[in-house]
Amino acid sequence: MIYYGENFESKLKQLNKDGLERLLVVADFDRTLTPSMYNGHNAANSSQVLSAAGIMPGGFRTGMDQLFAKYHPIELDHGLTIEEKSPLMVEWWMAVFGLMKEYGYSRQKLSEIIASGTLHWRDGVLDFLRKLHQARVPLLIFSAGMGDVIVEGLKAQGVEMELIDVIANFGNFAEDGSYLGTKEPIVHCLDKNESLLEVFGLKNKFAERFNVLLIGDSLHDLEMIEGGNHRQILKLGYLNHPSEAARLKYRQGFDLIVEGDGDFRPINDLLDRILGQ
Repeated sequence: MIYYGENFESKLKQLNKDGLERLLVVADFDRTLTPSMYNGHNAANSSQVLSAAGIMPGGFRTGMDQLFAKYHPIELDHGLTIEEKSPLMVEWWMAVFGLMKEYGYSRQKLSEIIASGTLHWRDGVLDFLRKLHQARVPLLIFSAGMGDVIVEGLKAQGVEMELIDVIANFGNFAEDGSYLGTKEPIVHCLDKNESLLEVFGLKNKFAERFNVLLIGDSLHDLEMIEGGNHRQILKLGYLNHPSEAARLKYRQGFDLIVEGDGDFRPINDLLDRILGQ
């Protein structure tokens, strides 16, 4: 099922009027460019692939599962404020990074994880990325996941990276490829937004691109572009697990909604309209 909000056409008209040179695509990664489900099971996100690929020792997966069981309910707890949750999300990630170091994560293991094919892509995403590159429209990916997995995963699919920037958690590696830790700041689900542009050296890179095509699967993803000087934002959302309550909230935030872990066809069709194809 696909939903179009009442402002969809007027926003699209503004994007077309201002032209491609004023357009920036901002996208979440996990459960957005990647699917929520794969072969009837939860698809591994950019951090879970470290366990799911079977490359890391068994104790690593056990530790990751224990951390998930402890911190994920906190992430979902609507009774806690963002201020209360944020330090706990950082605590979660620091514990994950500790496990990565303890169990010998490395550039070699990263290469093996990517080669395992455990990271899956939503149908139509690679075509979408190809069209963006050909049209010279930049893509900014925000993720609370593993930046190295995202970048190497894209490269493994033959994606041109020239116009793609990734704001996520990137590792520090020694000359021999061993993992030393993760670079600051720690990016988690509650702080992945434009406030990080300066830290990642991107503060002024998109200054002339004041129109945004935003793609996400969470209501938190609507906050990725808060605080910026934007003329028009066309918001596209994946409602992977529909319910009446979620449907109402998503329709209040997104201009186009694809329900049920769908493919990228509706967004590719929209991109064709923007590109004049």
